[in-house]
Amino acid sequence: MCLIILKLFNILVGSTRVTQKFPFISSYRAFRVPSSVDVASLVKCQLVVASFGADGKHVDVTGLQLPGVLDDMFAYTGPLGAVFSKDSVSLHLWAPTTHNVSVWFLDGPPALL
Repeated sequence: MCLIILKLFNILVGSTRVTQKFPFISSYRAFRVPSSVDVASLVKCQLVVASFGADGKHVDVTGLQLPGVLDDMFAYTGPLGAVFSKDSVSLHLWAPTTHNVSVWFLDGPPALL
């Protein structure tokens, strides 16, 4: 589990760069993360945004949409899936935020249930 608290500034409404890529969010608020923040470590956590009124009371909380961030930061263009050779099988997996991967190898077809 990780917990990171950031104070975000420069609220952008309809940021051109973001809305050109994702036009369906053009009416949503976008936040700019300070350049000093290690975004690669952030996206490995569950992220939420909370808003507070002028009186300091909680107004709303929501999760973040990260697919575009993950694509931009961890793009992979190499082979994916199983690659078979005479003596072995290599597995190529793209899962930039995963913490654990399990693979089962069978000697033959699985038994029918």
